[in-house]
Amino acid sequence: MSLASPLLWFRYFLRAFASLVPQSGLKNRLYAVSGIAVGPRAFIGESVYFVDGFRGDLVELRSEAVLSPKAIVIAMAMPGDSFLAREYAVTSVGRVVVGEGAWVGAGAVVLPGVVIGRGAIIGANAVVTQSVGELEVWAGVPAKFVKRVEEYGRRDGAPMAEVQ
Repeated sequence: MSLASPLLWFRYFLRAFASLVPQSGLKNRLYAVSGIAVGPRAFIGESVYFVDGFRGDLVELRSEAVLSPKAIVIAMAMPGDSFLAREYAVTSVGRVVVGEGAWVGAGAVVLPGVVIGRGAIIGANAVVTQSVGELEVWAGVPAKFVKRVEEYGRRDGAPMAEVQ
């Protein structure tokens, strides 16, 4: 999308405005109109940043996904117009999916092409370079598998989640 594109500027200003709106259905709808696929009851915290070139088809947050404050979702990484971009194949573009009920911790960075599975947890300030399985806990730089969510144990009286 070129800088002259009205759609790019529309999405840019819409996201800038959405970032200022308190967590609500309105905030989620604004992000959805800006090109982020946002599922029901998803949570987008303060100062979350999406890098996707405003394309509108590269980031999906499924139902009840949580992006904690200052998380960064990068679906398109490129060095701008530098010699690196002109002379080397360093640009990376890949769809990012945050699965149903997955929780991305504060300040975590999710890189292009990563799929975070249903119910997975990403630790604060982690850098996720590869896909994460369902109900897995990952942390660190780069993020590595820590344990399974089931190891935390269930709350007393908590209903079993339906597996889809």
